Amino acid sequence: MYRPSSLALIALVVLVGGAFSGCGSLAPADPSVRLTTDRAAYSAQDTLTLRLSNGTSAPVQHGNLGCVTLEARAESGWTEPPSTRACTMEIRSTGAGETATARFPIATFPLAPGTYRFRFSTSDPMRVLTTTPFTVGP
Repeated sequence: MYRPSSLALIALVVLVGGAFSGCGSLAPADPSVRLTTDRAAYSAQDTLTLRLSNGTSAPVQHGNLGCVTLEARAESGWTEPPSTRACTMEIRSTGAGETATARFPIATFPLAPGTYRFRFSTSDPMRVLTTTPFTVGP
């Protein structure tokens, strides 16, 4: 009966793993694709404008910009506060040189005063983008 050696099994794992290493990997950071807010500070009564800017020469595929993830700065790092917001899951495309925009009343996110940021993922190419932190006051 044939029993593969440990070396043969390791070689197989390396070959198979290498063949799939590009699947689902993140695109290199590209400063030409940016997620930004319109201001650095907001009050509870303000409306925030969020922009996804595509400065590349190709379209960027993504979900609904209204489905961004809000993160709060805590002593332990960035955390996701509880949310009751609902959003539609859809595929959108922001063309080369174009900007997608979403507007949110701050009251949509019942937030305590603090520092926050948005996180959003694109799917083609796969990127994770975050805004510069912003503050929300009373």
